[in-house]
Amino acid sequence: MTTVSVIFYAIVSQRFTSSGYATGKPTVRVTKSKPDCSATEVPVRIAMKLPESLFKRPILQANIVVPEGESQFQITTEIEEGIAQLVQEGMGITMRITSRRWAMTSAAKTPWNPSRRATARVKNPLPAPTHCPYCSAPVDVVSNAEIYGREYGDWPWAYRCTSKNCHAYVELPPFTNIPLGTLADAPTREARKRAKAVFNPLWQSERMTRDEAYVWLAGALSIANSEECHIGWFDVQTCQRVVTVCLHYAREQNQ
Repeated sequence: MTTVSVIFYAIVSQRFTSSGYATGKPTVRVTKSKPDCSATEVPVRIAMKLPESLFKRPILQANIVVPEGESQFQITTEIEEGIAQLVQEGMGITMRITSRRWAMTSAAKTPWNPSRRATARVKNPLPAPTHCPYCSAPVDVVSNAEIYGREYGDWPWAYRCTSKNCHAYVELPPFTNIPLGTLADAPTREARKRAKAVFNPLWQSERMTRDEAYVWLAGALSIANSEECHIGWFDVQTCQRVVTVCLHYAREQNQ
């Protein structure tokens, strides 16, 4: 029996914000050889060895498998249809693509099995906290349901102090085990909220970019390395300084 080998790659691309959250819908493109992918792309290899006679049939069936550990988003029906359409346009083959019943061969992502790609996107990662800076109790990874009463978000994890009398915690960027900042108790969380409330308008108003705003803030706070200037790293006193310098800057701009 004469057979035809068909091998090609569907490259699924997902855009992310600077905080590591997926934004917009994933897109798909098809190539005949394995491409060099960026950190936001996942190559899906599709291989078929088919009897030549099958090409006379109206629709072929194909299953796709995402390589282990390579993806932090699901292959949706929309992506399946996009792959099928591109294959038909580029190769003249009409097929039905399915992936969901394969249950995604990559192991489930957890803080104990984080995504390499998501981890690589985090700039200036902090080490995982082991002890609380407020009471010295050990720190554990917990579901954020223990903090909010129910799980929130696609990545419902946080580092939390184990002491019953201390409520310090910090969340994690999606699909990583990296803390978003330093552990924060209630006064520190409130101080950081106030600092962000006056700092974020500096770049949200488009007077400057977010990166430029942090460079300015680092200078205003006498922080030598702007890459180490993160409100999520600040204590209450530093957050109060952020409020002071940002309000002073805003008054100068409005004069």
